[in-house]
Amino acid sequence: MDDARGTVDLRLEIAMERRPRIGDLCKRVPEEYSGLRSSVGHVGRRDPRPVVSEPRRRPAFGRAPRMLSCAWRLDGPETTVGRQFWDGGVGGTLVESSTFTWPHTIVVPGGGTYSGWMTFASPPGSGIHDRYEDREDMTIELVFTRAGGGSVNGTITCRVMAGWGINIIKVGSYSASEEATIANGVDDAQDVYEDHGLTFSSEQWWIIRDTDVGGYTVLNDEDEYEDLLDDWSVPNDSVDGFVVRGMWSTFAGFSPTPGPSGKDGACQNDGLAATFSMVCFAHELGHYMGGLCHPNDSGCSESNSLGSRNVMFSTCGGRDFHYSQYKDFFDHDWTRIVR
Repeated sequence: MDDARGTVDLRLEIAMERRPRIGDLCKRVPEEYSGLRSSVGHVGRRDPRPVVSEPRRRPAFGRAPRMLSCAWRLDGPETTVGRQFWDGGVGGTLVESSTFTWPHTIVVPGGGTYSGWMTFASPPGSGIHDRYEDREDMTIELVFTRAGGGSVNGTITCRVMAGWGINIIKVGSYSASEEATIANGVDDAQDVYEDHGLTFSSEQWWIIRDTDVGGYTVLNDEDEYEDLLDDWSVPNDSVDGFVVRGMWSTFAGFSPTPGPSGKDGACQNDGLAATFSMVCFAHELGHYMGGLCHPNDSGCSESNSLGSRNVMFSTCGGRDFHYSQYKDFFDHDWTRIVR
């Protein structure tokens, strides 16, 4: 609003009750190896081999999730607040609405600021909950009515926080400085996705020991990349991200577009690879999870039209997504709502 009587800064928190997630797990290993433990698991299609699990370096949500906020200008004593959740924007399908009285008198001096919180609970079966379970965005419209007459309003686009699990699989051992480079690359990739309403719902670290790794520390061609994926995997519904010392040609990463959501032994290319510089890790995750460069998009030329700041630009290093790219991730079966 454009008047000069002050500002009300409200932060909105929407609570959704947790509901167990049930899904099928495609296993690549014999049944006796299917249960991972906190310290040791087994991977491998043809010849299960021990792989040491490492402690998680950083939890999902590497930094506190941003709360939605908006500002309005108003004055007056007690304020009636109306809230409407719309599917398809204001004037679309009204999902839920209600009114309540703000519990305190709002007095905003000229040029001043008033801050407050409001929380809406959305239990299973409610309209809001069901829309978010379907991974839909909504618009919340808040209308503040002053006791003396008149009102101010504002809208906020409310998105679900979604994400997927990742397995960081080091192919061979690395020095302390190289370990730090890998860890920082994973953190940076998580920052990129969290800036756009996505995150890593789980993060597990693994290593293929030097005695078992064979010649996979450097991938000399696409066939060797496929052999690595045939021989090794973690039996869970998270993306296998293999970290290697080098790759063929000038590649710093490689991934199917999009990647499969199963590891049952029949899937090909069910994992991605990146060099330990990690410069293309976020880019390859984009390939695997959303098909942001489509199969007929040779060399990411379609995404290159979005500019070098886009995550899917062919040379890697970008940090931006378009909204349509964000929505593409929801088509993958491993994308889940993060609660």
